Amino acid sequence: RGEELIVTVDCGSVSKEEVAFGRTLGVELIITDHHDCPDDLLPDCLVINPKRSGSRYPFQGLSGCGVAFKIAQAMRKVSGGEGGVKASLLNGLLDFVAIATIADVMPLKDENRTLVKYGLGYLNRAVRPAMATLLEGIQLKPGEIGAWNVAFGIAPHINAAGRMSDAGKVVELFATDDEDVRKSVVAELMAHNRERRRIQDEHTEACVRLRASSCPEDRFLMLTPEDIHEGVAGIVAGRIKDRYGLPTAVLSPVEGGCLKGSARSVEGVDLIGMLRCHELLFEKLGGHAMAAGFTIRAENAEALRQASRKLLALPVQLTWKTAWWSRWSSRGPDAATKCPHARLWPLHGAPMTARRGMRK
Repeated sequence: RGEELIVTVDCGSVSKEEVAFGRTLGVELIITDHHDCPDDLLPDCLVINPKRSGSRYPFQGLSGCGVAFKIAQAMRKVSGGEGGVKASLLNGLLDFVAIATIADVMPLKDENRTLVKYGLGYLNRAVRPAMATLLEGIQLKPGEIGAWNVAFGIAPHINAAGRMSDAGKVVELFATDDEDVRKSVVAELMAHNRERRRIQDEHTEACVRLRASSCPEDRFLMLTPEDIHEGVAGIVAGRIKDRYGLPTAVLSPVEGGCLKGSARSVEGVDLIGMLRCHELLFEKLGGHAMAAGFTIRAENAEALRQASRKLLALPVQLTWKTAWWSRWSSRGPDAATKCPHARLWPLHGAPMTARRGMRK
């Protein structure tokens, strides 16, 4: 349609094929993201990501929205504040940054703590008409909103549109000047969230039954409930992870004989690092330490299950070091220490097993 530039937010760090395809169409891309990005998977374009190797940015825990916000701040600084972009305009977006940071379960420390602190200030003043309408609809009072209210009230209702129907409804909510339209969209979001909770509860119980009949030796749960709604797969994976204290993936069939997985991890197990030990099994793979998404051919799922069982049955230090040694040792005597997943061992500076804190 004539576009010459695409700027991503919260995605694209491993999208080599998509970027290459864009180039054939004459489209340049700028990737802004916060997911893990090994050098050998980086696309051939400008990638702005605090987690990429060589990054000098002092904090790696920003959300994708947080990265985009920092880029906007940097652009204003480089321009000298000219062009009518006032600091107050950017600061007025901090409510969105706070919601995104909390919703994506980013650590509330360092720079995130500051962003969320001031973002909650904007939320509690309800200066955005659409936000005021949403808060009224879900019965939250300005002046009394904390991170918990965002995590379990505001964020689920905003996300419900994309999970159950059309994320464009949220754009409509915040873009319109018509109060009647805002009230109508909020009513839709509330209905979508109720439906999301109902479906989520059904699939969670189905996964509990699947876990009861699965191999007790599994330390990475891979569950495929029937007719799983893709919009709630990640939430269900998180609930199962919390219930059993085990990293969990919920899978659903997709076209081409593949399974699409949404995975969540527990403290102490770097999920994306573990999965990349078996990266040849995947068609697509992305994420970070606590959450990941992937596409895998159905016939490879059992191989992943078996490999993960062996990996997590042994001390994390030994197993992950061994898994990567053969790939990196041929690059020189010190190459293994430069492996992008060397941080997996030792975890927290001392030997530990992936079973610590896990329950059957």
